[in-house]
Amino acid sequence: MRFLLYNPNSNVALTGELGRTLQSFLQSGDSLDTATPTDGPPFIGSDETICRARSSMAEVLPPRTARTDAVILGCFGDLGVDDLRRQTGRPIVSLWDACWAETALSGQRFAILTTSPFWVERLRADINGHGLAGRFPMVRAIEAPPSAGRAQLLRICRPSIDELAQRRC
Repeated sequence: MRFLLYNPNSNVALTGELGRTLQSFLQSGDSLDTATPTDGPPFIGSDETICRARSSMAEVLPPRTARTDAVILGCFGDLGVDDLRRQTGRPIVSLWDACWAETALSGQRFAILTTSPFWVERLRADINGHGLAGRFPMVRAIEAPPSAGRAQLLRICRPSIDELAQRRC
């Protein structure tokens, strides 16, 4: 299969990291192309940046999907891709879609740690709307610089992870 990983924000480093991570999941004969909008928001964390990301996706994805079988949308949160799915005729799966599927299939509980207070209530609303509040005992914003690497993010997330483990939820 030919996959396109599209990161709707303009963080090229994040796109690269997501692409490297996805490479290990590809089957023999699969290919992965990546795309990052040059005019997209550097971080999606407001209604305005969601609009900018949607606009950029509407311009970039339709012409690129002719050369792909499926699109992996490198974002966590609903950016309203249903119209693009209909327009392109291609499956478009976001990290948020994958989260819902994993939650439903595994029966496990999950926590979401985000770097944006903006997303906390939106994510909780989505979780409640899907009837999965019991599966997500923690949705919390953490303070992390945009340039934080994995090791730094783990140090920042550790207190929330420890708290969740202590609750034994």
